[in-house]
Amino acid sequence: MAKMTKAQAVATDKRRLIFVCAMLLLGVGVVLGKLLHIQLVQRDFLLDQGDRRTIRAQALPAMRGVVYDRNGVPLAISTPMQSLWINPSLWDLDTDDPDLEAELEQQMHALAQDLNMDLALLESRLRTNRQFVWLRRMMVPEEANALLARNYLGLSSRTEYRRYYPAGEVTAHVLGFTNIDGQGLEGLERAFDSVLAPRHGSQLQLRDVRGRVVRDLEEVRPPVDGRDLHLTLDLRLQYLAHRELKQAMQATGAKAASVVVMDPRTGEVLAMANQPSFNPNNRAQLSPEAVRNRAMVDTFEPGSVIKAFTLAEAVDSGKFSPDQTIDTSPGRMQISSHIVSDFRDYGVLDLSGIMAKSSNVGTSKVAIELGYEAMWNTLWRTGFGQPSGIGFPGEMPGSLPNHSSWNDVRVATLSYGYGLQVSTLQLARAYSAIANDGLLPPVGLIQGLPLEPQRQVYQPQTAAAVRDMLAEAIGPNGTARRADLPLYSAGGKTGTVHKVGRSGYIEDSYRSLFVGMAPIDNPALVVAVMIDEPGGNQYYGGEVAAPIFADFMNRALPAVGVAPDRHQNNVAGVIGGQ
Repeated sequence: MAKMTKAQAVATDKRRLIFVCAMLLLGVGVVLGKLLHIQLVQRDFLLDQGDRRTIRAQALPAMRGVVYDRNGVPLAISTPMQSLWINPSLWDLDTDDPDLEAELEQQMHALAQDLNMDLALLESRLRTNRQFVWLRRMMVPEEANALLARNYLGLSSRTEYRRYYPAGEVTAHVLGFTNIDGQGLEGLERAFDSVLAPRHGSQLQLRDVRGRVVRDLEEVRPPVDGRDLHLTLDLRLQYLAHRELKQAMQATGAKAASVVVMDPRTGEVLAMANQPSFNPNNRAQLSPEAVRNRAMVDTFEPGSVIKAFTLAEAVDSGKFSPDQTIDTSPGRMQISSHIVSDFRDYGVLDLSGIMAKSSNVGTSKVAIELGYEAMWNTLWRTGFGQPSGIGFPGEMPGSLPNHSSWNDVRVATLSYGYGLQVSTLQLARAYSAIANDGLLPPVGLIQGLPLEPQRQVYQPQTAAAVRDMLAEAIGPNGTARRADLPLYSAGGKTGTVHKVGRSGYIEDSYRSLFVGMAPIDNPALVVAVMIDEPGGNQYYGGEVAAPIFADFMNRALPAVGVAPDRHQNNVAGVIGGQ
């Protein structure tokens, strides 16, 4: 092969140089072209992608509305807390870099120890593709800030509000509670969740690669706090009702109990307590039985407390006068195949005597004379068999069967409280009509809500006559002597009813009731008490429920500024015994 001449070698080198230079220029051109494409074509897209990785929308928390009693005492408030969250996408636990792997392992162990969290649980939360995972909710701010100061990778905090109930179990059944996210689950918290719930805001934040806030940017949506609620409850009376009911439960060994205190002139619920209760601030051992607001959701046959309305209809109809007498001898009465009996033979009684002695025979004779329709009407118009309108979740309307299917036996048993289902709240409201000169008030639990007007269900003189009969019932010859008050005139009616089981009425299982009012001429308070299955040998309403009324009223009436209307020689001793 002939050797290349010197001129040919130079030419070859020159071509190679031109080729290399051309390639270099081409490469530079490609790079410049790409840069121009990025700057001119992809600029907005890449800026957006960068922002997506560094700009985050941060929630701006707002506070749930406060719940107050009628005197402005807070019953449910929200306390700011700090909740820790982490961005797992920043934790590359499967990295091939041994130094980074060691650093992440060390941080993970330290974080698990600081949080008192199982290491495997923490690792499982970090091995996700998500950018937000909760680690610990509702921490005391000082503790959360101490952890944040240790600069764990991707660890951040968010302000949240924890619901707190200052009165604890005293107001638990009325208020209910929220979940950890601040949503109402029970009670008024649930019923008025749309009112109390806040609207959280949002703000853009610039964060670095470790998830730390560099600076706050624009506010996208401002936070709006929830609206407050002002209840008709009086916390002073609520405490008294709760205490008396709890003490009675302990003394009698009863299964459950409820009490409702109402202002009969307005229908406002001043106190509503139930047993068993629960602590809404600590629900670790919460049972469904303890959560039920029995005063509204439990219904039962009321027994003899219904006699007040039978006798009210008797007077209101004009067929009977308060001093009209009924022969109840020999203390029993046969209606078809059914026997109506009294505790003993009371002989001839006027209407006040029938009330005082709680005569089933006398009440049955009056009811049969009045007729089916009249008995149904008097119970329906005083609110039985229908919701009260209080707006509480789960309220039961009870039941009042249609009178078209009644016979004399049905009318007789209904006249002394068998054959219908009522709640403690319904009893308090119905007795408020007697206390309020025959005007049935609407039931209120929230101040400021529009209510239906009062309805005249009895003539004023009828209501006054029935109040006099109720006063006889707690007198020396009545069944409710233990409801008598030393400083105030009062009246009320006892009830003792067999509970129903699968096979009918249970012989030794009772509900004990008392509904009363004071002062009797112008009642300021109406109180309904229900004790479910009192233990021991005492189970009559006059033995179990009436004393609760007396103990409560002796303290409640002075607390709301009602002046005594009875004179006692031992006033100091009575007050000292409170």
